[in-house]
Amino acid sequence: AWASRQASLERFITVSSGSVYASEGPSPLPEDVAIEPDGLYAISKYVGELYTGQAARQFALPAISVRLSGVYGPLDRDTGVRSVRSVPGTLLRAALAGEDLRLSGLAARGDYIQAGDVGRAVVALLDCAAPSHEVYNIAYGEAVSLRDMAELVADLVPGTAWRETGPEEAHLALEEHPAGGRWGAYDISRLRDDCGWRPRPLREALAEYRDWLEAQPY
Repeated sequence: AWASRQASLERFITVSSGSVYASEGPSPLPEDVAIEPDGLYAISKYVGELYTGQAARQFALPAISVRLSGVYGPLDRDTGVRSVRSVPGTLLRAALAGEDLRLSGLAARGDYIQAGDVGRAVVALLDCAAPSHEVYNIAYGEAVSLRDMAELVADLVPGTAWRETGPEEAHLALEEHPAGGRWGAYDISRLRDDCGWRPRPLREALAEYRDWLEAQPY
């Protein structure tokens, strides 16, 4: 109600998460199916979406929600409290440290989006003339396997080797999930069609992150 009285407010965006989706579903995953938040974090994100949608309808508030897939990029680091590590970040950090990558679950896949592309997507939604939906996915739009990600990182950091190992020895051990749902590719057609946004090619986004990691002390 307070926000709706702010004459200068042009648009309000709630940042939600792909964790609101079920573990199984279509691929690419659209915004209006397979909603099944599991756990306090996922539930809190979905409740935030519900509040945002209700405020938009009840108070004519120009508010929308966005759901992010697996985000990686600058400022992402291990704080000791996160249960999920960024796959690209973990691989790039190990490679830049001169370590051979030890991996388990090479066929495991995920939709990974660079933080800079997330920022550009949010700006595109803020600038969008007429968003036609209450919720938008922000994602790369394709699922990439751990094997393919490792090969790309090895190419971006010359001299890097990788090998498959058991989970107990691995830098990164991923569990294989069904191809769809929150672990698969997300449908980004709403954002593309309404705002003209597209993520950068994966190699370009990873190379930028590699350069950032090389220049930073952590």
